[in-house]
Amino acid sequence: MIDKEFLMIPGPTPLPPRVISAMTNPMINHRGPKFKKIFVESIDILKKILNCDGELYMFGSSGSGAMELAVQNFSKKKDKVLVVDTGFFGQRFYEICLSFERDAIRLQIPWGRAVKFDDILDILNKEKDIKTIFLTHNETSTGIINDIENISKRIKEISDALIIVDAVSSIGISKIDMLNWGIDVVVAASQKGLMSPPGIGIVAINKRALDFALKNETNSYYFSVKELKKRHDIGQPFTTFPVSVLFGLREALNLLLEEGLENVYKRH
Repeated sequence: MIDKEFLMIPGPTPLPPRVISAMTNPMINHRGPKFKKIFVESIDILKKILNCDGELYMFGSSGSGAMELAVQNFSKKKDKVLVVDTGFFGQRFYEICLSFERDAIRLQIPWGRAVKFDDILDILNKEKDIKTIFLTHNETSTGIINDIENISKRIKEISDALIIVDAVSSIGISKIDMLNWGIDVVVAASQKGLMSPPGIGIVAINKRALDFALKNETNSYYFSVKELKKRHDIGQPFTTFPVSVLFGLREALNLLLEEGLENVYKRH
């Protein structure tokens, strides 16, 4: 008998019994055919959830690791980037950018308020050479959700900057439509709306962003999109993968599909 734990935190979240049960499956070879089937199925479902018509990669990491991957691969050293800071994790994006020597402009929004497009427009009108814009969809620290659909579409009308969205606490909870909203990259993780344990980082990438990353010279190895792509192209993870977490994630994705994504979003 497993004792019930009542978690009153934003993540990791409590695990459904079916997810816990799935994680008790015996360990398997992370380069073998059984793993490949589960791995590829999970990627396909996650792409459906995000309406991603490009690539989606998974790797062993926290959500913050996925954020670091985004900074390293979708911007360059000394690039001027805009970080929209609506709370603790917007601040983290800014700190990651600074640590990798990006010329980061920080748009600080008062905690508890969502960013408005006009806030971003003011900066884009002044700074014509911004290469990448980092946004948070749902800000975990305050609970606000930014109107990424409207913001992303309107940015695309006036700027060629890559749009990177942190969806760590919104994937599986709130609708995200990469293709129709004009989002270039989404970063996420397993431990919140996807009802799984921590341990799997996720990055979804459209063709434009992938082309940029493959040409970009980055010092990253573990978080290199180039290395991830080589293995994902043959249905494998880049490095040793958290296999039991993947068992849980695959079952959690079944639960989301059984309920229906629109029903899931309404419930939240």
